[in-house]
Amino acid sequence: PNLSTNNVLVDFPPASTSYSIMVTNSVGCSAYDTASIYVIPTLTNSISGSLVVCEGDSTTLTVSGNQTGMEYLWSTGETGNSIVVTSAEAGSFSVTGNYHGCPEASANTVVSVQAVPQLSLPADFITCPGESIVATASSSTPGAVFNWINLGLTGSTQTISPTLSGYIYVTSQVGNCVSPVDSFFIDISPNCFFEIPNVFTPNGDNSNDFFHLVDYSGISSL
Repeated sequence: PNLSTNNVLVDFPPASTSYSIMVTNSVGCSAYDTASIYVIPTLTNSISGSLVVCEGDSTTLTVSGNQTGMEYLWSTGETGNSIVVTSAEAGSFSVTGNYHGCPEASANTVVSVQAVPQLSLPADFITCPGESIVATASSSTPGAVFNWINLGLTGSTQTISPTLSGYIYVTSQVGNCVSPVDSFFIDISPNCFFEIPNVFTPNGDNSNDFFHLVDYSGISSL
């Protein structure tokens, strides 16, 4: 395409190009050939992966470039297209990409650590059938989301109307960081089952002469 008539061509193609040449000798005989030149675009790369890691956990950083077969060198000294970063190693990371000696591409990122929330729950409850209890959970980390697992509810405070005794399981979550599961027990007391008469016959026959509980097991005050 550059219309040179010399036997040596110097050119600066902006994009991949095919160069064709025709050679003719003094008696009019000709020959023709074509050479294709691949121009490598300016190299670029980018880092992907979770940039927030929970305490005690790890994340994988992956680099991708605009040329297949690029070679990568991370600031940690590792090579390849991915590295694993633990919460203890969190900080700044960079990577360079090389391809056929072209000017290197670089990318930078920062991995930060998110504390795992510490969950606090109320003490166990003792209640009577049909009564509701109000339970409140709290977390060491502001803005935590509370998951009441076996209730299928979220929020810090729940009004619970249990029909059977059992455990309530809860977690707190900030971002992707989730606390260990904790629980408290709701005990529906059998002492709540007592019989109160609605009539008595104070006629001195020693039968139903006094108004009192028929069964008062577990009752401490009336």
